[in-house]
Amino acid sequence: MSEITHEMTPANFFLELFQEEYLNADLEVDTRKTSFDDAQPLLDKSAELEAIVRRCSKATEMVFSEMEAKGWIGVEEGPAANMEVPISEVAQEVIENTTLQALQSVMGQVVAELVTAQHETVKRTQRQADEIARVIIDLVRAEALPEARSRRTTTAEDVKTGNGGVDLVLIKDGHFQMGSPTTEADSDDSERPQHEVAMPSFYLGKYPVTNAQYAQFMQANPKVVEPDYWSDRRFNGERQPVVGVSWEAANAFAQWAGGRLPTEAEWEYAARAGTTTRYWWGDEFESERVNAGCAIGRTSPVDAYAPNPWGLHDVVGNVWEWVEDCWNGSYTGAPTDGSALKSGDCSRRVLRGGSWLTNPNRVRSATRNGGWRDYRYDYVGFRVAQDL
Repeated sequence: MSEITHEMTPANFFLELFQEEYLNADLEVDTRKTSFDDAQPLLDKSAELEAIVRRCSKATEMVFSEMEAKGWIGVEEGPAANMEVPISEVAQEVIENTTLQALQSVMGQVVAELVTAQHETVKRTQRQADEIARVIIDLVRAEALPEARSRRTTTAEDVKTGNGGVDLVLIKDGHFQMGSPTTEADSDDSERPQHEVAMPSFYLGKYPVTNAQYAQFMQANPKVVEPDYWSDRRFNGERQPVVGVSWEAANAFAQWAGGRLPTEAEWEYAARAGTTTRYWWGDEFESERVNAGCAIGRTSPVDAYAPNPWGLHDVVGNVWEWVEDCWNGSYTGAPTDGSALKSGDCSRRVLRGGSWLTNPNRVRSATRNGGWRDYRYDYVGFRVAQDL
């Protein structure tokens, strides 16, 4: 196996699947616990189980395709494999022997149990789902493989800015494919050519900048112009993201806080969080993940939705986010070192992530937009980045 990279690891991949498919459990991967009792309270919503299992069939197919693509398993070891060992024993084998083969056996059994459970009673479905939950939790908590360690968890390395108290998450170095392939649904030529970027480590705001933080900025700098929509009750809650700020104002706040605006490459690298799908959670839009499509008619508090795998909230939806780069209609000539592109139409700046008003296909990880740098929109905010 290769060294740990920013690509999704087997155990982290299945933990994410479990969180998505099984009631979005809030789990921490931080201790070496192997007791199956830890999973008991996680699956108590039996009324939802039939729908969950119907979704799991498609999800598990995607899981095995991902594993095959990354070379973790061979095609012949997919869902059809006949796993006769009880699933709990296989999990214990992973914990004790720390073998990739045991991990494959666990996941083969997971698929077999899920497929079987689709045709049986809700009660049996709950028992099988509970056993699967135990396996995945124990596998990840035991860190049974070196590759099972999550690349991005909240750690003591995360910090706050001096001014504004902006929470910053450490984003570690790595490589990723920026942009979208021609085969991606709803993509356009501004997202191409897709290209590899080598990223240095940096800090990025855990949330978009809030009204409360921007109020501190205005109090410390009396000459700062009040944002548009500052008194609009749809947008002025303390934990809602500030809107109605120009690129210039966003840049001024970032510098006052001791940071800067992120580059476009930094933004996409962090938003993808090691994924290659249309959205950071998969290829299909899921309304419970994001404030988009004018579903609630306003911005939402920045912690209203679950974070992406690297601990960042609202990287898509809620507000478009200003970044440092000048607007260009394609990635032709774009930097490959994570820096900003400072040539092109610099009267416009790049916006990323989509907003509360945006069509769902515009909150994909690769979606790009441009806005006049002096304009103030009710659907545009920003977050702060900082060098190490």
